[in-house]
Amino acid sequence: MLASAMSWYRNVDALSQSYRVYAVDVIGEGNKSRPVKPITSLDDFLQWFTEVIDGLGIDTLYLAGNSYGGFTGAYYAMKLPERIRKLVLIGPAATIYKMRPFYTHMFIPKAIYGFSPKYLV
Repeated sequence: MLASAMSWYRNVDALSQSYRVYAVDVIGEGNKSRPVKPITSLDDFLQWFTEVIDGLGIDTLYLAGNSYGGFTGAYYAMKLPERIRKLVLIGPAATIYKMRPFYTHMFIPKAIYGFSPKYLV
């Protein structure tokens, strides 16, 4: 959340020794994408990510996600387990335990940004 696939750049070299690596930015997140239809639910994410991997010609995948990426990766694996060979979750936010109220203040700016007029243009 609020980051891009560039946060993985130091890991890509090592990962690509054994795997084909696609570092995918979630549309509408901390990147320059401008979604036609914003992702507003986990099911929207599921549909969008399935379209991405289908477009890449991938039937099954090894999936790794950190924080929010771990959260969405876990959701994807629960809904479409037949598409996942292995799943790596690194500090998956709100996956095992609910998000503590202390941390929710970090997501308020994201919500404000997401609903601001400049985002919807």
